[in-house]
Order: sequence, then structure tokens, then C-alpha cells
Amino acid sequence: MGVLKKNYKDLDDCLRHIRYQVEDSRKFAKNFVPKFKNPNDLFFWLKPFLNYQLDPNGTELLQSFQTLINKNYYGQSGKGDCDCFTIAQLSSCIEQKWPGAKIWIKLCGRNKMYARHIYGGVDFNGREIALDFTNKLPGIQRFYPYVQKIYLKKIK
Repeated sequence: MGVLKKNYKDLDDCLRHIRYQVEDSRKFAKNFVPKFKNPNDLFFWLKPFLNYQLDPNGTELLQSFQTLINKNYYGQSGKGDCDCFTIAQLSSCIEQKWPGAKIWIKLCGRNKMYARHIYGGVDFNGREIALDFTNKLPGIQRFYPYVQKIYLKKIK
């Protein structure tokens, strides 16, 4: 799918298109990302590849993992925002296939209707590990008045 550039419709539409991009990114993640023992190791390996950039004004830009790294919308590898980073993180975690891990996203904002931030994470060995690549370290979760945690459905 590459780059999906569209006007923001609503949260459900955005989540649906993130899911499409995650599915499109899985083959790349499987070939690009080494196998890690835990989500923290994945975070520290992937973080240096990523460089935060706001979406163009009035546009929702959702880049597949391969596009984010190889054929970036901005012309600079790894440049994207929190939803692009989440697509890379989710596809990477799915392909890690950690036994018993439960992969999730968190939508954050002032209320349920308008998310201002998204990031993913993993319930791993009885602990919740946030993988928010807008932070310097794994496990950090900034405060938002509203947070919704959504688990990914089982993916083979």
C-alpha cells in the first residue's frame, strides 16, 4: 500500500487504515527486523531509525513500515509521526511471535471522540510494556485525560 494520504474522516476510519498498513507491513517487518528476546530490545533497535515529523496540515498520512524506512513521503528515511511509528511497531511485534504476548494500541486524548496520540505496546511476561517511539525509552506513558487500550485480534 505504501503511503496512504487522505483527509481525516473519523477515528474508526483511521484505525481501519492503520490496520491495512500493518498487514501490508508484515512481510517487510519479518525480513527487516531481527528476532529479539523481549519488546525492550526491539524498542532500542528500532528507535534510532525513527525521526518525528508532523503530518502535512489537514492530511492524515499513514506510511507502511517499508515506506517509512525506504521510500519515505518526506524523502528522509524514518520520518513520520506517531501513527507511522505505531504501524512499524505493530508489524514488528506481530512478526516477533513472542509466546503469550498480547499486542495492543492505546488511543490518547481529551475524550473518546478525538485521539491526539497513538502508540502500541505488548503485555509480556505479566507486564505491560509501552512502545511509544515518541519517547526516549520503552515503558514511558505520558498522561492524557482519556486513554483507550485496544488489543489486536489474534493474527496468524
